[in-house]
Formats: sequence, C-alpha cells, structure tokens
Amino acid sequence: MKKNVIIYIITLLICIAKTTAQTNNTSTQKKYSIQIMRCMENSNYGFINKGIFLSLSKHFSNCSAVRLSFSSNPELYKSYRKYEPDENDYDPYNRSSYKKGVQISLGYVYSSSIIDKINLYLFCGPFYNDLEEKRSFVISSSGTDWGESDVTGIEKMYSYGIFFIIGFEYFISKKISFVSEFGISISNNKSQDNVFTISSGEENNVPFYDEYNTYEETENINLSTSIKRFGLSIYF
Repeated sequence: MKKNVIIYIITLLICIAKTTAQTNNTSTQKKYSIQIMRCMENSNYGFINKGIFLSLSKHFSNCSAVRLSFSSNPELYKSYRKYEPDENDYDPYNRSSYKKGVQISLGYVYSSSIIDKINLYLFCGPFYNDLEEKRSFVISSSGTDWGESDVTGIEKMYSYGIFFIIGFEYFISKKISFVSEFGISISNNKSQDNVFTISSGEENNVPFYDEYNTYEETENINLSTSIKRFGLSIYF
C-alpha cells in the first residue's frame, strides 16, 4: 500500500513539473475525445477480459479534462469437474454462471507531455458498480448412500467508491492515440445472495427429499489494485 501511494505522489509531482511543456502537446487543440478500451484483470491464469470500457472526455485546457465513463462486463462461465474418489464416491460436478454488470464513473484528468508523442496523466474520481450473477450447479454421489443436490442462486452486488489511475498515451497521429491505464480503487461493497437448493436421494435405504432457501447480506470496504485498461483514444 505504501509503495502504491509513493508511486502516485511521484507521478503527480512529475505532472505538475511538466505543465509548461504542454503547450506543444498534440491534443491541445482538441475539445473532445472518446476512449474505447478493454477492461482487464490480473489472475493466476494471466490477463482475462472483463468487458468494454467507453468514455467521453471534455478538454478544458492543454492539461485538464473531465471524463464520463461507462463499462459493461457480461461474462459466461461453464465448468465440468470430476472429484477424486473418496468415501462418498462423488460423481461429476457441473457448474454454470452468468455475470452482467455496469460501472459508471466521472473523473478529472490531469495530463502532461513527458516526451514527444507521449503523455502521462492522472485520472481520479467517484464510481458506481452494479453487478448480478446467476449461477447453478449439480453435485451427485453414488454408492450405498446416494443423492443429488441441484443449487441455483442469484447474487446482487453494489459498490461505490473512488479510483486513482495512472495513464500513458502514445499518439500515432494527430487524432488517434494508444492508451493504457493502471490504478487502484477504494470501495464500499454490498452483496445480497439468495440460494435455492433441492436435495434428493437415499440414505440408509430411506429415500429423502428436501427444499430450502438461504439468504445472506454482506457489506465490506475493499482496496483493489487490479485496474488495467488498454485501448484507443480518438480526438475531435
């Protein structure tokens, strides 16, 4: 955490020190720009796609702008897993889930030209997330005692907070640039998880059938360092 704070302070000082160099920036004559980026997340399996990030920026001067952003991250996941045999002799485990969500943010951008055709900028502001996940899975077992559990659930998650981003921009022409962004966010997260389970089978030669519903609400504050975006910026 301390290391991240130090990096952001150093970056801010660099931007302030180079403000006067902005007069020759390629984007200084532009009033608006749009950004089209991929939202990425770092995982144990490398970078994975997390959706599309769109934004519109209004430029007030050669070093400041306000950006309104919107992102959507539909994600379909299916898996088929076979457990190692144990005393319950588990059979294959099937799972599927579908996530859909949106994020809206409004932030201030402070940029500076560090070398020819390359800008460095800071981007910070508030954001709001709304995410819903629908999931289902089936676990079955065989043997003397056998059974099957069919589980379906819907989890709704909401979060709001503030983000801090460092961005780099490389102009390939007067109106188009490559953009990459990395950052952190601090958010207050709320979750509502509703799960319905149907279980049936046989235990000690006695059939059983059961239905039950569980509901859980959680709330926490989270610090995330996984903001990663790559894409294009178009000026007009």
